[in-house]
Amino acid sequence: MAKYVEESQFRKYAFIEADDEEIQDDVELALASAEVEVNNDLDFASLEDYEDEDGNLPVPLVKAILMKALSNFSDRNGYTHTGIAPLYNYEKTIKPYVKLTK
Repeated sequence: MAKYVEESQFRKYAFIEADDEEIQDDVELALASAEVEVNNDLDFASLEDYEDEDGNLPVPLVKAILMKALSNFSDRNGYTHTGIAPLYNYEKTIKPYVKLTK
């Protein structure tokens, strides 16, 4: 699975049973999105900047990645059936981690 998010963590968060490859694709895409967001196109920031001494990300940042992965998973057919607003929550949750300057 992805570096910061375990398969079991995503399954628990999303309340789903899906093929491992489908889940992995959605989580990898969410991680890539989070990496772009925190970098803010400045090429000096990354998710690794927020790792603690054990290599874990802060809980709000992990939650943002899980929200984005759930959005990817839920919207794969072009419609949302979860009844939540994952992108709004994602943006609000990841905003404190977006680098604006060096």
